[in-house]
Amino acid sequence: MPKILKLKEVPLAVLDDVVEYVKVGSMPLSLEMEEWAVYERLVTMLDRVIYRDLREVYDFDAETLDKAFNLLYLLANPKGERFSYEKLSKTLGLAKGTVIKLVDALEKAGIVQKIPIHGPISKATRKSPKVKFLTVPIKSALLYRININREGVFASLLEDVVAFYLYLIARERNGRLSYEPSKGAANFVLELGNEKIVVEVGLGKEKKGQVERTMERVGAEKGIVVGRKYEVGDRIAFYPWQLFVSAL
Repeated sequence: MPKILKLKEVPLAVLDDVVEYVKVGSMPLSLEMEEWAVYERLVTMLDRVIYRDLREVYDFDAETLDKAFNLLYLLANPKGERFSYEKLSKTLGLAKGTVIKLVDALEKAGIVQKIPIHGPISKATRKSPKVKFLTVPIKSALLYRININREGVFASLLEDVVAFYLYLIARERNGRLSYEPSKGAANFVLELGNEKIVVEVGLGKEKKGQVERTMERVGAEKGIVVGRKYEVGDRIAFYPWQLFVSAL
């Protein structure tokens, strides 16, 4: 991964069963259970987290905790990250402040991460963050339960896996992960010290326009496209998603 962040060429060795890894493979219990059984076990675990752990963060009533499941289903949907707090509030029939507290509690429980808007903290706090799953197999389980099996689901899971990797890198190196909210922007901006790296995730995306536009807007010197292509340039590099997932 350090070589990738420097836009270097790396060996094309990848993990076996890398597709399975994206969906459930990061959970140890997947080594000894069928995929559907892993999903059922994860939903049971999630039930305990919501009705026990979230109460330790905020004093939610039973009705609000019931709607925490609905919130997670909305966020798990491939289009879920487009929801603002205002839209989630209206859809769930909860006060905006309660939705904010639920997302915060889910983050403290290690289920999701909030990715703020790029820029000053004062600006970021006024806008809804992008919410990605830290525990990506839980997102897989939720999508399995509501039988979403459309094109784009795996791409959505992959984006959350990449977000998780970038989160780990930012935490380890005292950096920051954010996103640029303009239309047509790339997915993420990773800041490590004075360096900014723009990252776009997408299967079949062989163009660099989104990355270039975001690099210009945020003042980044490097861009990475995680997709199917392998091509390393001076400022922008394309890496196959299997390679990126195998690289951490």
